[in-house]
Amino acid sequence: MSESQAKRLNLSRLKYLSKDEYYICLEPLSLKKRDLKNLNLGTWIDLGNIVPDLQICKNSQKIASIYATKSGWYIGEIERELVSKSGNKRVILESRLSILDSEQIYEGAWLNISTLDFNSLVLCYKKEAIAVASLLKSSLGYGLKIEELYSV
Repeated sequence: MSESQAKRLNLSRLKYLSKDEYYICLEPLSLKKRDLKNLNLGTWIDLGNIVPDLQICKNSQKIASIYATKSGWYIGEIERELVSKSGNKRVILESRLSILDSEQIYEGAWLNISTLDFNSLVLCYKKEAIAVASLLKSSLGYGLKIEELYSV
């Protein structure tokens, strides 16, 4: 299987997750509703000077945080936390990176993050995939650049 075929397969799997699948994602993003409606190819979503934390989720619920050390990345304490609800003028987006096997998920487990593709994050609104974005760094900080748009 070629690299582009593997990338497309991963994107397809991240778009259509089942309720039982665990996945790595960035911490949820909060956008104004009008900004969600104005997403286009090339749109820059500013994340500030700090990269969002990585976490493990299942069915849009946070299961655990992922922490970095000099030795690698590991799973922190297993928890159950509902993803933040949005207000009247804001929406919450998920940024999915990779699917995990349930056997890999336990407190203190080491993860191979080097295989994650930060150029292919699937952005989801209300569990529906709306775009593919790249995590980039500029002179102003970090951001997500919309690379492909599904629907808004």
